[in-house]
Amino acid sequence: MTLNEVNTLLRVEPKDLYFSAKDGSKIVTYKYKIAYQEVPTDKKDKADYLRGGEGHYKDEATLYVIFDAKTNQMVRYITDSGRASSTKLLRNEQVIKLKD
Repeated sequence: MTLNEVNTLLRVEPKDLYFSAKDGSKIVTYKYKIAYQEVPTDKKDKADYLRGGEGHYKDEATLYVIFDAKTNQMVRYITDSGRASSTKLLRNEQVIKLKD
């Protein structure tokens, strides 16, 4: 996907844009809100709330999309929660390599 295709799909413009001279990529960030379900205690067993009820959003998060700067094609993407998880995975990978 190109940058314009991602913008069209998400229906939002990027928040920030960064360029990496080292590897010729650009990182585009998008802000989004995380959906959650709010259920009053007295209605927790009602079928309407099991189906989702009204949409509520909280906790803003960031989507990072990496593009090749020359072709403008998406290379990969990751979210805040993905970045948090990847830190632990990378540490585990380093420990395994050290033990080999």
